[in-house]
Amino acid sequence: MSRPERPLDPRQGPVESFAYDLRQLRRRSGNLTYRQLAKVAGFSNTTLSTAARGERLPSLDVCLAYVRSCGGDVDQWEERWRRVARELDEQEIRERNGSGRERPSMVNSRGGEGPGAVDTLPERRRQLMEEAEQVLPLGSRVWSSPAESMRGRVEHLERRLWQVLVIATVCLLLLLVTTVSVVLVLASRM
Repeated sequence: MSRPERPLDPRQGPVESFAYDLRQLRRRSGNLTYRQLAKVAGFSNTTLSTAARGERLPSLDVCLAYVRSCGGDVDQWEERWRRVARELDEQEIRERNGSGRERPSMVNSRGGEGPGAVDTLPERRRQLMEEAEQVLPLGSRVWSSPAESMRGRVEHLERRLWQVLVIATVCLLLLLVTTVSVVLVLASRM
């Protein structure tokens, strides 16, 4: 039997509120155990329970798998996840500056100011991730938060490993076929 979850106060902050609502979504979907949810989501029960613990924002992949498994609106939750991640980045920037200022000065990727400038590393990281998502094949995800757990990364890499192996095998076969074709053409000319 699993132990009961620690109560969360959604008023304590954006991460706690996010986790609280993830728990509510799971309850509304039939209150699946995390083991049952893990079978559907493709992540471990520990990863999924950690996502709803309210200690840190889960990775986007974990969040969307959790929501999808509970029958939630994936687009709505992705938008909300991005909003919370942005809020956390802004909070981190303010804390790093040691003041309540809204934003540090704007700098572009070469360190200059002006059009297209992006403020600080978290904002630049987010911009690069969004650009990468535009270029990657449909359904691909990139890691969007530095607070992701190592376990989530390992699980993601395990799922991707087979895809990479299949692609590499196809590429090698194409190279082999091309090489054999060239050799046969050259041999027939002699």
